[in-house]
Amino acid sequence: MAESPGALLGKASRAGADEAFSDLVHQFQDPLAFLRELVQNALDAGSTLIELRFTHGGEGLVQVEVEDNGEGMDEATIDRYLLTLFRSTKEEDLTKIGKFGIGFVSIFAFEPELAVCETGRAGESWRLIFHPGGRFEKLRLAEPLEGTRVRLLKRMRPEDFERLREQGRRVVAYWCKYAECEIRVDGEPINEPFQLDAPFARRYTEPGTEFWLGLARPGPRSGDAGDPLDGFEARVSFSNRGLTLLEAGRVPGPHEDLAGICLVAKSRYLEHTLTRDNVLQDEQFDKLVDLVRKELDASVLPRLFEHMRRWAAHRSGAVRAPAPGEPALEPCLRMARLPCVRFASQAEREPVFPTTDGEPLSLRRLRRQTVLAARRSNPVTRLLAERGQDVLLRLPGLSDLLRQCAGIEIRSADATYCTAVPSAGSLKPEEAQALCQRVAGLASRAGLRVDGVHLGRLDYPSSKVAKRLFIRQREAFGLTETGVDDRPTIFGGARQLVLNAQHGLARRCLELARDDLELAALLVAQAVVLTESDAGSAAADLPARSFAQRSCEERGP
Repeated sequence: MAESPGALLGKASRAGADEAFSDLVHQFQDPLAFLRELVQNALDAGSTLIELRFTHGGEGLVQVEVEDNGEGMDEATIDRYLLTLFRSTKEEDLTKIGKFGIGFVSIFAFEPELAVCETGRAGESWRLIFHPGGRFEKLRLAEPLEGTRVRLLKRMRPEDFERLREQGRRVVAYWCKYAECEIRVDGEPINEPFQLDAPFARRYTEPGTEFWLGLARPGPRSGDAGDPLDGFEARVSFSNRGLTLLEAGRVPGPHEDLAGICLVAKSRYLEHTLTRDNVLQDEQFDKLVDLVRKELDASVLPRLFEHMRRWAAHRSGAVRAPAPGEPALEPCLRMARLPCVRFASQAEREPVFPTTDGEPLSLRRLRRQTVLAARRSNPVTRLLAERGQDVLLRLPGLSDLLRQCAGIEIRSADATYCTAVPSAGSLKPEEAQALCQRVAGLASRAGLRVDGVHLGRLDYPSSKVAKRLFIRQREAFGLTETGVDDRPTIFGGARQLVLNAQHGLARRCLELARDDLELAALLVAQAVVLTESDAGSAAADLPARSFAQRSCEERGP
């Protein structure tokens, strides 16, 4: 028998029915969406196995077949629901996925030359033959048949067929990978385990609902500074009984506090929109989102901060603690900037910031002092620690995190302070002392404010003064704030001069000092005076002063 959509819509006109039928077909923008819809119908029928097959026969005829072992349909079900638009057996059943009774129409978006549906239940077996435009034939079969098999026939070139088969597999794998029954495409399973590969992932389950929740994994940045998720691999997935309703980068709707989570969720309460391209954001969806939010605060974020505390203890100079494993502290600091983490409030009392020479710090502790940071422990950071000044271990992303989340600016400890490490270079201690005394005397005679000269090294790790000939200090080998207390004054100030024994000129002069102490001292003093004085006259007078001093010493008292 052959009928038109008009006869199936009761009192509606044939033209109106044809128009409605056409609208339903064309709502499926992806012609292969019918694969998802047929799988959905099979799941609703209680199938435990769904087989999809793509075959290319003679004369370019392609067959796409979807077969399941579900409960199938008898004639009453076929007449009342499959062939009647906008009616469904699923309207009050929360174990079903679809709610609109229009999924089967999607086969016509593929534009098959012929579609055949064979199904049976309770001893009845039927074959439905669908022609283009919506005409169909219904035939009773003599042989018993269980389940449902749908076949679509269409002529296609071999190269187009191969593309169809590959695209079809991708479509099924995308929408059906978490399906709660086995699905095979050309004999190969496409199911994936329902789990989540994401940092600090946790599983939540209750009757009818299950989800895995974690944080977005740091990845390469695209350069979109306005997107808080730029540089993160964020993914959220919603499904009903494992059939995907939506996959996106963030939770849809006004839920910015969840931006940055990774989520795979399935719930029998979720539904798709009429267009099949989104999850329906209704009361049931909001309930699920509330569960996700609670689990984030109760389980995922505490794991992140515990991990950061352990890493901070391991990396801090005054604590001996084992490394907690992956992820490392640096990616954790990046994850801490995600909107879903709410780092400022969470880290107020959490000691998650490692220090170079002390114990880990919390945000509360950082707010009480000038925040300094260095890439490693060195003489400067150790002197600061002796003063009671904490120095953060500078890590990638730390400055941005503190600025964004707490309005805290970091200063570089090594750019703010300097020091020197005692070293006599190649000289014996007594030789070094004699040289320093000679240089101090010459420099003072040239008009420089110098109370003492010392030999040391300026090339400690991360030193900003490693290439200088000397530095001035208030206290030799103490801590000097660059540009603040590194100059002499009429009241004292930095009158201790520390020569860099590793500087090229100083090193040559130290070698020279073994044979000619006076000449070595003269050369060093001249270099010091020329470095500090705008005029060269004082340095030019130094040879005469040195000669006069030597003559006096030789004549004696």
